[in-house]
This record gives sequence, structure tokens and C-alpha cells, in this order.
Amino acid sequence: MDRIDEQLAMLRHRDAYNRVRAARILSRLGDARAIDPLISALADRDPGVRQAATEALVAIGEPAVDPLMVALDSAPLRPHVAAVLHDLGYPV
Repeated sequence: MDRIDEQLAMLRHRDAYNRVRAARILSRLGDARAIDPLISALADRDPGVRQAATEALVAIGEPAVDPLMVALDSAPLRPHVAAVLHDLGYPV
């Protein structure tokens, strides 16, 4: 298991602190494998996790745009995805 896989597993941890930490580490690593799990984290019940996922997706940048556009079809994710796209310069 590499560092990305470890952090992706932590992104599903029961403790919000660990999920926030994982999102922040994934942000620094900038690996595109984290995009879909981070998009899923936008629906996390903890606002700190949602914020960290938002920041990570913005840090990953352009590679996240197409998956985010697809995620706009998900009603629960739509407002969070729209905010990330706005921060990336793609107002929807």
C-alpha cells in the first residue's frame, strides 16, 4: 500500500480528525487518484472534512474539473461541487 492508498483509506476513517488530516495530505500530494474519493468527501457529515476536501480538489486543480462536472448531477453534492468549480474558475 502506497502513501496515496493509505490516505484514501483514512479518508473513510470513523473519526473526522483523521478524515480532515487525510484530505489535507492528499491535497499536498496532488495525485489524481484522490479526486473521486475527495468528491465523495464533499458529502461528509463533518463541515471540516467538507472544507478540507474542497481545498484538496482546488489544489489538484484542472484534472478535477471533468469529474466535478459529472458530480454536478448528484443533487446532494451539487452545492459543494459548484463551490469547488467556482474556486477553480468554472462558475456553474
